[in-house]
Amino acid sequence: MKNYAKIALAGALMLAFQANAQVTNLVQTINFTMTAYFQTSETDSGKAAVNTKTIISILGLELDKVFSEKAKLIVKRDASDIESTGQVFVRETANKVNTDTAVPPEILTETIVRRILDVKVNESKGTVTGKAFTADSVTLNAASGTFDVSGFITEQISTVSKGGNTFQVRSGTLKASGTGTYFASPTAESVDTVLTGTIQLSGKTLEVESD
Repeated sequence: MKNYAKIALAGALMLAFQANAQVTNLVQTINFTMTAYFQTSETDSGKAAVNTKTIISILGLELDKVFSEKAKLIVKRDASDIESTGQVFVRETANKVNTDTAVPPEILTETIVRRILDVKVNESKGTVTGKAFTADSVTLNAASGTFDVSGFITEQISTVSKGGNTFQVRSGTLKASGTGTYFASPTAESVDTVLTGTIQLSGKTLEVESD
């Protein structure tokens, strides 16, 4: 009976540990500055800005939410794995309290196509610094608009520390271009577009969350 009691206690302690496990996320801001060009007649074209506010408005329609004017887009990824696929959130801040709304990856996501590293590793300090030459793509798939853009980014690789641990950070500006569609209303015909511009990933905030 004593052995069973010990096993039960060990199991309870493990469950308690798992319940309180914490994950360190790297949180960065993502900003869109793009232009969409579209045909207005056989011989004429028009253009429209596709920026961060545009994306947030589209996401609001898709998620059936009204975001504040000061809302911003952030990307969270596991800080222990620089190659991990991050998830996009819409972050609103009120009275110094953040409220994050997750954006499903099937709606908005980034994909690292290929990365070539040129870095220096300092084993004694546990740091990695340098550059990465990366082919990257970003896709949006919403009812009111879609795009698939890709391009080249020279990423700056640096490190940031928290709680005695060191994590790698990548940041930079993607020079992007691609194609998309726009729907003025759910019943309207789609308008084909070509897009060009930049997508900037910046910041190196570490946030600890319960897993």
